Amino acid sequence: MIKQNKIWLKKNSFEKKFGSKFPPSYPNETVIKLCTSKRLSGISTNIFKKNFKVIEIGCFAGNNLRFFIENKIQCFGSEINKEMVKLCQDNLKRLKLKPPLVKIGVNEKINYNNNLFNMLVSINTIHYSFKHGLIKAVKEYSRVLKKGGIAIIETPNIDHTIVKNSKFIDDFHFKWGPSGFRKNSDMGFINNEKKFMKILKKFFKKVEINYKIENYKKFKMSNYVFVCQK
Repeated sequence: MIKQNKIWLKKNSFEKKFGSKFPPSYPNETVIKLCTSKRLSGISTNIFKKNFKVIEIGCFAGNNLRFFIENKIQCFGSEINKEMVKLCQDNLKRLKLKPPLVKIGVNEKINYNNNLFNMLVSINTIHYSFKHGLIKAVKEYSRVLKKGGIAIIETPNIDHTIVKNSKFIDDFHFKWGPSGFRKNSDMGFINNEKKFMKILKKFFKKVEINYKIENYKKFKMSNYVFVCQK
């Protein structure tokens, strides 16, 4: 497993060269759409039902948790070190929102009990586990979900500029190629779609695969969005 706690710190968690004073604070649009519309997915859930619980793995600055907090949904978080936990809490306080419980943990070791949550959200987080660690992460995601619980997992695919610029080592194992604090880090990008779907289906009874693509002049963001039901 990648030593995530030595990578993500407040100082490198968002771009400052353009004058940004605060980390990104708006929810992922795909998460909102999947949680509020039945048109996009055959695996849908009612997040507004009583006692619904959500956890986000890699909750960063609380930007996705913000959506659930503002809609009065009981939510929890997991981050890799104390500094990132504090970043999440401080940013939510800045937005005048009460931070939820955020525990220290990683993809392969989520420090919450079995069968606790109705939904798990993982946005651009699972690929920080690679090779066999990626399988452990999927198993761990399933472990903390209740029966019938849903996981929303977004991660880059091989058409993403970042992945194209990284070095392929083996299935679900790349070396981060672009410059920056992640350079030469081990990453678990999904290069074998069928193989990863088989892994998901070991731990979830229903699995959907969706694609999210944004093309810019110098950069392409091409992501998988897996929707899984335990």
